[in-house]
Amino acid sequence: MSSTKRYLLNDRGASLVEVLVTLVLSAMLVAAVWSTVGAANASWRSGSAMAAATRESEAALMAVSSKLRVASNVDLSSPSSPAILVRTQTGDYSYAFSLSQTTLEMHTLRPDGTVSTGRVCSDITSLVMSEASADSYDVQLTSSVRGISRTAATRVTIRR
Repeated sequence: MSSTKRYLLNDRGASLVEVLVTLVLSAMLVAAVWSTVGAANASWRSGSAMAAATRESEAALMAVSSKLRVASNVDLSSPSSPAILVRTQTGDYSYAFSLSQTTLEMHTLRPDGTVSTGRVCSDITSLVMSEASADSYDVQLTSSVRGISRTAATRVTIRR
């Protein structure tokens, strides 16, 4: 009979040294798995924050540029709070964008004189608009989520 088979058939059980060795090896295995899970979780959180910041800055950029494309007039007296006038067949609409803490808001003045304010996006830390040429404007927005910042920028040409 082999020594391994004799050892397995032994009724004495495991010695204290064998139990301690098994315990130490198990603890090392658990520590390695715990470390891997922690690193994967941190990576997922970072990627999630980056995706959220990108999504918010892109959405805000689309909201501002969609109004800017059809503008009749743009007031950049405050580059971080631009006002856009859109002339339509039913009257003039005025859109003003502003940051309220980290929320980008759009204020709409309708031809009938009613005003509405709506949230465009959250986690926006800056909005800057500047005139690039006669009918072109540069728009830059920065979003920050859990310490990760993303900037989206574009040049918009007004369609007249």
